Amino acid sequence: MVTGAKRNYSPGKLAKALNSAFIDAFKPMIRELNVQIQDTINTSTDIDGKPFAKLKKSTTSIRKKRGQPAQPPLKISGKMRKTKIKIATKTNLLFEIEMTGKSKKGVYYGSLHNKGFPSKGMISEKTVPARKWFGIPKNYKKGGARYEEARRAVRHNIKTSFDTVMRKII
Repeated sequence: MVTGAKRNYSPGKLAKALNSAFIDAFKPMIRELNVQIQDTINTSTDIDGKPFAKLKKSTTSIRKKRGQPAQPPLKISGKMRKTKIKIATKTNLLFEIEMTGKSKKGVYYGSLHNKGFPSKGMISEKTVPARKWFGIPKNYKKGGARYEEARRAVRHNIKTSFDTVMRKII
């Protein structure tokens, strides 16, 4: 350190800068993750990259009567795949991707399909299998390539925040 030099340090400025460091690093990843969720339905693969189970004959016959395509699963109206992103703010450091497709009764039917459910429709006593289309793929979880990329960006943003807030005064 240079003799006679001082450091100017503001905890409040640093706290604001650190919040921005996390938000700015994760914002692109969250938007990309939302696209990945949409792609699971488009490609008929789950969040682990495995193909969805084919529709059974009982389901394809119902679809045929309704004039709907026999395959692929989860794509009839397109409403189920709709999502909404809530971006984190400096006061609320939480990113959210939420389903918006609801049935007339207010049930998020994407959630039902994600878990699987007993059928109460035209064919009762059957179980609709889980097709895990909504969730976080391995690439975005701890240890995954996209997660590590975002983590490096956070580290860089934190270092930049410290360098910006803590200035030498001579």
